[in-house]
Amino acid sequence: MLLVIQDPGDLARVEACQALYSAASSARVNWVKSSGLVVGDWRQASSLPPTLQTIRWSAGPLLYLGVYLSVTHPSLPENWENLEGGVIEQLRKWMGLLRCLSLRGRALVLNQLILSMLWYRLNTLVPDPGFLTNL
Repeated sequence: MLLVIQDPGDLARVEACQALYSAASSARVNWVKSSGLVVGDWRQASSLPPTLQTIRWSAGPLLYLGVYLSVTHPSLPENWENLEGGVIEQLRKWMGLLRCLSLRGRALVLNQLILSMLWYRLNTLVPDPGFLTNL
């Protein structure tokens, strides 16, 4: 789950909503395993509700669903560094089996398993201007 909030008052409301959800579903958030990205001027952990003080707050990059999020750099190099190697590795895994597949099967493998890495990052992030020329 990713929450985007503006001020510490929003965190109190998040905690209240989460407590209500927990009461209804018997599910709960492990706040100790949670991370938070500090954006803006409010950096006082003491102003947070006690439950949310256990979150690991940082101003640096935060890894969320395989993408590094940062306040200072919207497109961190870490998001693009291993992309080419990952695509090549996936192609190597499927190279022997691609010969056995029909044209439609090959297209399915390429779109779903290999190019999905590229589509995901391009839908989530804005690449640097020279990104495509560097590949």
